[in-house]
Amino acid sequence: MLRLLGIRTQILKVPAKLPAGLIVCNHLSYIDVLVLSRAFPALFITSVEVKRSLGLGQITRLAGCLFVERRNRAGLGDETASIAKTLRSGTSVVLFPEGTSTDGKEIRPFRPALFQAAIDARTPIHSFHVRYDSDQIPYYGDMEFLPHLRKLADSPSTLATLTYLGSMNPAENQDRKWLASESYATVLREHVSRV
Repeated sequence: MLRLLGIRTQILKVPAKLPAGLIVCNHLSYIDVLVLSRAFPALFITSVEVKRSLGLGQITRLAGCLFVERRNRAGLGDETASIAKTLRSGTSVVLFPEGTSTDGKEIRPFRPALFQAAIDARTPIHSFHVRYDSDQIPYYGDMEFLPHLRKLADSPSTLATLTYLGSMNPAENQDRKWLASESYATVLREHVSRV
């Protein structure tokens, strides 16, 4: 799919064997999923809104995504338990903790709630930063999937760069807010240095 869209990838500093864990990354587009999938196998967390959307919803269901309800916290415990169970099985899970995609000019503070899954599963948290050399990639706000995809297909070649920024091993009694804040600071430093 990346090749069809003319997106080249550059993957920096990723260890040859990355242990299964919670992977956190800034989020600009559904293209991020393809870039991260190129680097390592993982399941992705996305919102139920995406699950219900035309085109993208079918793709995410077929890919085995884990769905969370961002607007209603009532099911948060069950969602976190499901993610922790997946992590315990030895499968990496990707979380975009900004909670939404952006235009890439800034990185929003990371939401801490789902970091609890890494604490419960006692798996590492791996931080990544993704960037593109084209402003055609970001998919955010009220953009519609199919028109955006068509626009991408007509765009010139783009370079996607995915950079591994390190890992943390959360303790059982660790605070998820602190973990989210540390991960955010790590990704933000990389972002600012690239801007």
